[in-house]
Amino acid sequence: MRTHGWAGSPPVDDSEALARILAAARQGIDQHGRAPRLAEVARELGVSRATVYRYVRDGDALLVELAAAETGPFIQRLTTELAGEADPARAVVRAVLFVVDRLPESPYLAIAFAPDGQNRAARTASITEPAAQAFAREILKAVEVDWVAAGIDERRMTFLAEHMLRLVQSFVLDPGDPPRHGPELEEYLNWALVPVLTTSIQADAGGREPHDDEL
Repeated sequence: MRTHGWAGSPPVDDSEALARILAAARQGIDQHGRAPRLAEVARELGVSRATVYRYVRDGDALLVELAAAETGPFIQRLTTELAGEADPARAVVRAVLFVVDRLPESPYLAIAFAPDGQNRAARTASITEPAAQAFAREILKAVEVDWVAAGIDERRMTFLAEHMLRLVQSFVLDPGDPPRHGPELEEYLNWALVPVLTTSIQADAGGREPHDDEL
């Protein structure tokens, strides 16, 4: 790790350097309500952009780092909210509803889903990156659904995680006019998703191999 710059107070190691970068990024979000540019983060820290690039490769990588710190607490709140929900289709609906309605409470996680006027295409593409997919899969695995019994194998779990992410991003980018939230959004999701997911899940479950205890 290089120690010049940093407004005269260099970090002791790479971990502290990254922590300072993330703290400066959070400060930028708090002040401006949008994703910070790496140049702004560098200016806040008193370092060059090249120094910041040593720790985060680009703006999307910075957002991933910010979101990662909030993923655990957010999923814990979701798990509490969905406790006892064992129906696969309803669990997906309630998970999407929770994420859309509660994202504003986690601003450093929400910013990863928000539109970016400077690089909208890159932000949209990031929804299918491994970190985003891992977030969605953690949500699915946190609910009390026996996905194997429902016929959802790892490949289908990947499909379902991506579908959830695309739904969430759609409602974040365009919440509707007037915006749908709470019961109105739940009614829409129940109508649009539950029949389709139930049919698909039943078809998958019908074609799975029976468990030993079912023979």
